[in-house]
Amino acid sequence: MSEEVVYDGVGTTLTLGTTGVTFDIEKITPPGKSRKLIEMTGLGNAKVTTKKLGKLWDWKPLNVTAKLDPDKTYNTNFAANELATITFPDSLGALAVYAGVSEVTPGEIAEGNKSTVDLVINLTNLDDSNVETEPAFTA
Repeated sequence: MSEEVVYDGVGTTLTLGTTGVTFDIEKITPPGKSRKLIEMTGLGNAKVTTKKLGKLWDWKPLNVTAKLDPDKTYNTNFAANELATITFPDSLGALAVYAGVSEVTPGEIAEGNKSTVDLVINLTNLDDSNVETEPAFTA
């Protein structure tokens, strides 16, 4: 029986390669993926609608809540496309994706609260030479 992997966030980081900044992650929703359902129904169908599942995967955004660092949040010109690497704690591996930060939303700053920033990172799946590149996980 394999041991359940528990991610407690300690030591998990997000590094944006071109931009050159690293964020300490508080919470992360890794990107999911989906494929289109292509409608194939025609006038010849008599009993049911017909569909085919597409071959291409559409990768969903990566959502991150990180510790607020005002310098990184306000003084960084995020690249439209760059290698983003999520490094998991305890040598559990890393996920590398080509993506761009599309939203930066600082959280509330109040006494007694830990200040955070939310980042939405959309996967482009194109490397620096505009070559189709899938996300890659290394253990």
